Amino acid sequence: MRHSEIGIDPQAPWPDTSDQDELVPTRWRETMTITSPGARERMIVTASLTSGIACVAHGMTESVNLIDEIIRIDHAEWETILLVGTVEFHSSKAGPFPNHQLRVSVRPSAGFAALNYTDHDDPLLAIANSFNPNRPLPEVKLIFNGSIGSVFPRSAALPVADARKALLEWLHTWKRPTCIEWRPYDAY
Repeated sequence: MRHSEIGIDPQAPWPDTSDQDELVPTRWRETMTITSPGARERMIVTASLTSGIACVAHGMTESVNLIDEIIRIDHAEWETILLVGTVEFHSSKAGPFPNHQLRVSVRPSAGFAALNYTDHDDPLLAIANSFNPNRPLPEVKLIFNGSIGSVFPRSAALPVADARKALLEWLHTWKRPTCIEWRPYDAY
């Protein structure tokens, strides 16, 4: 990553290794949509972090490190936006225009995170929020859009470990993660 070098938590289930195949669980290796040789090495994750820093991660190892950094940051005022592809995404009128965007908000001290996924090619659920079916709902406010002060609905709050698992699945498939539940986005 360009902005920092972050190590993976030794307690995390994902090893810190340069052997890319060991980072991809067998079930995802068999179903990955990114199948061309070297696709994982060409993967680029562009991030606008809650801290105001923009950074780019190249390849699976850097991208996993970035995810681990994001879930440790307290998103008190701003969300993090993640984009995945084979190019760096920048804001300009000429593009490139991203798809497969994840908006992330985490409160590590509370143990919860929320996700919003956008994929305009998905005919069934183009924009969706994570969904926690467990009740009672957690009493936590997770920032959806810091520029206007909106928060995710409480039903979007997931345990941080579940959000991490979903983020890692997204790195491997470039699609809405299936390991968690989703509900259509509601412009509340």
